[in-house]
Amino acid sequence: MAGCARVWAVTLVVLTRQVLDAQGSALRSRQHDAHGHMLRTATGKSLDREQLRAAVLKTMPPFDINPASFLGTVAAVPTDSLLLFFSPTCPDCEKFGPVWSRFAGLFEDNQDLTILSVSDDAGKAPAPYTHDENPAIFFIPKGDAAHPIPFPMSDLHEFVALDETATTDENIVNKLVAFTRSHATTATNAVPQLAPATPVEPVAQPYALSESQSATLTARLLASLKAKEAAPLEEQLKIVYEPHYQTLPVVEFLKSPTGMLGPPLAEVAANYLDGLPLATQWANQYAGQQEANYRSHGWKPTKQEEQSYYQDLLNYAIPLYARSIYFQRGVKR
Repeated sequence: MAGCARVWAVTLVVLTRQVLDAQGSALRSRQHDAHGHMLRTATGKSLDREQLRAAVLKTMPPFDINPASFLGTVAAVPTDSLLLFFSPTCPDCEKFGPVWSRFAGLFEDNQDLTILSVSDDAGKAPAPYTHDENPAIFFIPKGDAAHPIPFPMSDLHEFVALDETATTDENIVNKLVAFTRSHATTATNAVPQLAPATPVEPVAQPYALSESQSATLTARLLASLKAKEAAPLEEQLKIVYEPHYQTLPVVEFLKSPTGMLGPPLAEVAANYLDGLPLATQWANQYAGQQEANYRSHGWKPTKQEEQSYYQDLLNYAIPLYARSIYFQRGVKR
C-alpha cells in the first residue's frame, strides 16, 4: 500500500472550501489546519483545478460527517462519486478498509470519479443517505446528489461475515468496480477493467461450518436483523435469504411461516437461539438411541458410515426440538 493517505484516499475539491473557510468547521483539526495553510498557499499561486485536486487527494484524510453541511458538500462534487460511510471503532470497517484502498487505487488516475470516505458512527447522515449499518456505500451520479444508489448490503454482509481470503477480497473489489461501471454517467470514464473472475467457492452444506464460523455468521445475522427491526418484514427477509446465511439452522426457522409471526425477526432469532443448546442436547440423545437400536439389530457400519448417519439424525432432530422449545417457552414480545 502506498501510505495511509492513499490507503483511504479520498476527498474532493469542494472540501478545500471547508478548510479555507475563515469560520472553521467540524472537519478542522490541527492537522487539517496545516493542510489548509498549504492549500491557501497553493491557491495563491494560481494552481489550476486539476493541480488543486491532485493536492487535495495527496493530503486530505477521510472526514467526519457534519449533518448540517453534508448534503451541500456531496451536491457540490463536480463528478460522479462513490461514498463510503464507516466508523473508526467498527471491526467490519477495519476489515473492509484494505479492500476499499485497493478499489480506490484502481481509480487513482480517473478524472470522472471522486471517492469519499465519511466517518458516521452514529448514523447522522440525513436522507436520502440514511444508513443503519457500517460500512455502507452509495454511488452519487454527477449533478444528482438527491438520488444516490446504494451498493447492495448483502454483498457487504457476505464479505464481512465470511473468512477473509484472496478470493473474497477479489470478489468484493470486482463487485465494486462493476457497480461503479454500471452507474457511471460519463461514457468516457476511464473505468479499470475487472480482474479475472474468480470461481465462486461452493456454499458449505448445512452443519458443515465449524463452531467458530457458525457463531460468527450467527452474530452477523443478529446484528443485521437488529439494525432492520423497524423495517417492513420484506426488508428483514432479504437479510435472512442472503446466501451465506443458508447454512445456519436458525435461518430455516426464520423462513418458515411460524418464524415470520410475532415480533421482529431479530427477536425471533434470539429466542430460537436461546433454546438451541437444549435442542442440541436432546438431539444428541435421540441420535445415540437410534444408533444403538440399529446396532442391536446387527448393523455394523464403517466409521465413515456411522458419522454420516449420526450427522443426518442431528440434522433432522435439532430443528424439530428447537422449534418445540421455542413455542413451549412462548413467543417473547
